[in-house]
Amino acid sequence: MDDIVIAAYCELVHSCKASADDILVDPGLRERFLAFCSQRAPDVPERAWLHRLISLRKRGCLPRSRALLASPTN
Repeated sequence: MDDIVIAAYCELVHSCKASADDILVDPGLRERFLAFCSQRAPDVPERAWLHRLISLRKRGCLPRSRALLASPTN
């Protein structure tokens, strides 16, 4: 589950320059994040995905957005 959340987060950092807080606050970004996650694990409730994103952010387990933006995209 963490791998999916991190992949969704990284995708939104690259495509929208979004932070974890942006994803949680902006309805459009939140929908894109949830769609990404739900496509990979449809049985997980939306609340669980958002809770996991918050948990990973608070534990410092998400890659830094500045580092992701500075790295070349493939």
